[in-house]
Parts: sequence; C-alpha cells; structure tokens
Amino acid sequence: MLMWVESGIRARQSMRGWSSSAWLCQCRVAVVLLAALVLLVVVRAPATASPLEISSVASGNVTETSAAITWVTDELADSVVNYGNTTSLGLTLSDAGFVTNHTVGLSGLDSGTTYYYEVESTDQAGNVTATDDNGGVYYSFITTDTTAPVISGAQAVSVGDTTATIEWTTDEPADSVVNYGNTTALGLTESYAPLVTGRSVLLSGLSPGTTYYYEVQSTDAYTNTAVDDNSGAYYTFTTTDTTPPVISNVQSVSVGDTSATITWTTDEAANSVVRYGNTTALGSSESDVILVTGHSVVLTGLDRA
Repeated sequence: MLMWVESGIRARQSMRGWSSSAWLCQCRVAVVLLAALVLLVVVRAPATASPLEISSVASGNVTETSAAITWVTDELADSVVNYGNTTSLGLTLSDAGFVTNHTVGLSGLDSGTTYYYEVESTDQAGNVTATDDNGGVYYSFITTDTTAPVISGAQAVSVGDTTATIEWTTDEPADSVVNYGNTTALGLTESYAPLVTGRSVLLSGLSPGTTYYYEVQSTDAYTNTAVDDNSGAYYTFTTTDTTPPVISNVQSVSVGDTSATITWTTDEAANSVVRYGNTTALGSSESDVILVTGHSVVLTGLDRA
C-alpha cells in the first residue's frame, strides 16, 4: 500500500513541482491515518460468539447421601449445578475449571429423597452462558435408602375383653405389622399396608382375662425392615374380663349324715364358693380360692335329718 501511495504522490509531484521529500512525508501520514481507521472499525465491530451447547446431562453414582451430575459442552466452560428437593431448587454447587466433560459431586443429601436439578456452563470469555433445565421440568434422581426405620413408643392401649390397640411410631414412612399370641411363640399377625410414621393396629378376637405377648415390625419403601421385640422379652398386655363365668351342672353328691359334696362346672377358670343353710336365709359358706372349671366343695358339720 505504501509503495502504491508513494508512486501516486511522485506522479503528482512531477505535475505540481513538489519536492520528493515533501510528497513522501504526506504519503506516510496518509497511510498511518488509513491504518488507524481500519483498526478502529475492527475493534468496534460487534462480537459474533456462537452459542454454547450442553448435552448428555445425567446423574450417577447415587448413594444415600451423594450423587454425581455429569454433562458435556461443545467448548471449554465452567460447571454449575442448581439443585434441591423441590422444583424451587435453592442449592448451588460449582466448579470454576474450564472443561468440556463436566462432573459435579453433590454431597450431604437426605436418603430416600427425590432431588431436582439443572446444569449451567459459561465459556472462557464469560460472554456465553447456557442452562439446561430439561425443558423446564428439571432433571431428577432419588437417593438410595439402606437404613431401616427407627421404631419407638410401642405400647398397648384401649385394652378390652376381646380387643386391644397397638401403637408405635417410626422416623420415616413405613408399614405396620404386629406379631402376637398368648405365648412367646406368638403365631398370630395383624398388618396395615399404608406407609405412615404413626399408626394404631387393632387386634380383635382375643380371649378375656388373657396375657398376650407381641412385637411390632415396620418396613419402609426401600424394603428395609425393623423389628422391636422389647429386646427379646416381647411386649405384653392382659385383656380385661367383665363377663362372669357361666355355671352349669350343679349337684350334690356323696351326701352323708353330717357332710355333703357340692359339684358344678364353669366355662372358664374360677374360684369356688358354696353358701348353704337349713333355711333360705342360708347363713353358712365354704370356699376354695383355686381357679378351676370343675368345682367340688365338701360341706361338713351338717345336722342329721
């Protein structure tokens, strides 16, 4: 360019009678001004950065309390994960290193919990930021749960003649099972399938005045099971008994001059009392405190007929 300008100036010099040095000076000034103008145009031209592309977003290595979020960008960029246990997110973890294969490790998570997340990357120039939120519905993963529920507060309430209610709580939603029986072999089961933290299980068809042994059991949504058997001794309750025994087959046997034996049966174990006398006022009694169903009481010191 300089040679072209100089040749033109020399031609005009020959026409106008300018000195060679003067024309050369004018030439160089013109070139400098032209170069400055070109540089100004280049510097002020708007940047045309291409969009940053995110792909292959995934979660992996999910445990009870941690997970790794991975994705790929088509150019070097940093790594940001916005996440939370609701779609409001609320938590952020980032890595300032510029890479194309991104991995961000999340920790301190709650077990058995659904987490939602989006990923974000900004290029090295800091002027292109891309976010992938899975079309607005967010990506998600569920942490694992290998811990059994913690059972507390096992007790029998509302105990009646033939029913009792067993209550207990767990620290996470779980089902409800009561294994019970009138010996420590147990043998009977009552269950409730819904996953809850507080429950009441009704036992029915019990025998009045009977001691029952029981244990409680709960299984969470991840098949982790806990059993509370009161450290192997089992919990117990005794049903009430508000129904009197049914007496039948009353008779007097072995009647002698001064004695007689009175016998009868009852439908449940009970003590034995005979009230007697030589008038309907009765006035005398004989008893036996032993609980039996077949009763026999001997009366002595009777008057001869």
